[in-house]
Formats: sequence, structure tokens, C-alpha cells
Amino acid sequence: MRRSKGFTLIELLVVIAIIAILAAILFPVFAQAREKARAATCLSNLKQLSLGLMMYTQDYDETFPSAYIRSTLAPPGGFWSGGLWFWPQIAESYTKNYKISLCPSSKGGGGSYDNAPYLTHYGINAHIALPSWAGTGTDNNGVAVARVQRPAETLLIFDSGSYVMAYKYATNPIGGFYYLPGSQPIIGKTCAQLSPALTGGPCADYNTDRHSGGINIAFADGHAKWSRTETVIRTPDMWMP
Repeated sequence: MRRSKGFTLIELLVVIAIIAILAAILFPVFAQAREKARAATCLSNLKQLSLGLMMYTQDYDETFPSAYIRSTLAPPGGFWSGGLWFWPQIAESYTKNYKISLCPSSKGGGGSYDNAPYLTHYGINAHIALPSWAGTGTDNNGVAVARVQRPAETLLIFDSGSYVMAYKYATNPIGGFYYLPGSQPIIGKTCAQLSPALTGGPCADYNTDRHSGGINIAFADGHAKWSRTETVIRTPDMWMP
């Protein structure tokens, strides 16, 4: 009598075990590859946004835009908040692409970048775009390009919880969205200490970095690169024009 062809139970279990081992090895690799792709998209976004802001400076007397400006004319996509254009809307007037204001690695789920009036995942350096708010000047407008002494080393726009960020909030975050992604382990404040309302996506964004231990940055000279979150927090010279 011929023996029927097929796998024995032991053989099936061995195959299943091998597949499980391969999956355990490969899935983290696939996840890292996906994040690398998202980080590359984010870096490209910031590069395009910074070029849009550079074009703005050419049209407005070599001066960076304010974090927001008042206008009766509606910005592209409509007002996020009555009578205000925020800097991503100013950049969109040049880039013609609002989607580049969103980071594909952002945790989302509420907070400044998912609910009006701050519909962006990136922040602009307040020391350039709003010195009076940053506490390093009296100007409510952006600073002149010539005032930025080290443009290749000075932050312009970057991954952020808020549409505008000052160094004092990077080192001592407050409220629901004045923080840098992944800064919780460095600062030591819990989400509840930062804000009782900071839950879900924003809390996850605050607790964990967006891009493998760091954030993407576009500098005041237009180039963009990745930097460790801790480096940005511990280096005040990166913020000051």
C-alpha cells in the first residue's frame, strides 16, 4: 500500500516556527524602512517649505515672515483663525502645496497640529519669526535676513508640537503643544505635568521622537537635515540669530 504524501505534524510545526522567527527578524526591519521613507518625506517637506519662505524674503525686503500676520484677505485654504495668516499659509502662497506642512511620522490624534487654528506639524523659530514672544526682542515681525549671523547653523523650521517654538519652551515645555517631539525623556516632565489635557496623539508625540531619536530641521540658509532632539534642546546657539 502506497503511503500518502504530506507533512507530518512535526514538520508543520517546524515550518511554522521558522516563519515565526523570520517574521520576528524582518518586521522590525520593515518598520525601520517605512520610517526611513517617512523621514525622507518629512525632510523634503521642510526643504520645500524653507524655499517658500526664502522666496517670501525676496519679495519682502529680505525679511523673514512673522509666525502669523493679520489680514482681511483670506489665505489659501481659508482662515485657521479669524483674520490671521500663519506661516505655513504664507509659505503655501509660494509652494502651492499645503500637504507639505504635515509630517507623515506625526502621532496625530489631536493637539495643535490637528485642530484649528494650528493645522501643521512643523514649527518656526520664534527668535526669527516672533522675537517679542520668544523674549529675545521687541519685534512682532520676522527679523531681517542680514540679522541672522550663522544661517547655516540657525533653526528656521522643524518638527514641532506647535506652529511656533521658542528656546525657552524647548527646554521647559508648557501647555498642550509647546514642546519638541521626543523631548519628554530629556526634560523629564510627564504629559500630565505638561498639561492635564495632553492625551492621545500629542502625548505620544511628546514622549517619543518622530524620526529615530531626533527631528528634521530646515536651517535659515535653506538646507535641511536631521538632528538629535537632545542636541537641539541643549544647544541655544542653534536658536539665536
